[in-house]
Amino acid sequence: MYMRPINFFEPYMIITINKPKTKNELKRMLLALKRCAEEDSNFMVYLNETSKQTIIAGNGEQHLHSIVDCLSSEFSFRYRCSKATSIIQGNHKESSKI
Repeated sequence: MYMRPINFFEPYMIITINKPKTKNELKRMLLALKRCAEEDSNFMVYLNETSKQTIIAGNGEQHLHSIVDCLSSEFSFRYRCSKATSIIQGNHKESSKI
């Protein structure tokens, strides 16, 4: 029996989280984000060393806000994060020509 693989969409929205104040908080945050990424295949975590921010990516604003809410309720985590922004890939100006 042959089963086709499941195709998941690439994450297209991001939220940046400012670096926590202490190393212990940073460690807790990264462990929590790792656990969320293991449970959700449409969720990704990136670390930006130059800006000292953690970038989380997901499939939509609601998806990202549910992950942020989970982090704050399950892991008692308080942090500052940005608004969700879209990742635009490619040049869409040419496709809109008439």
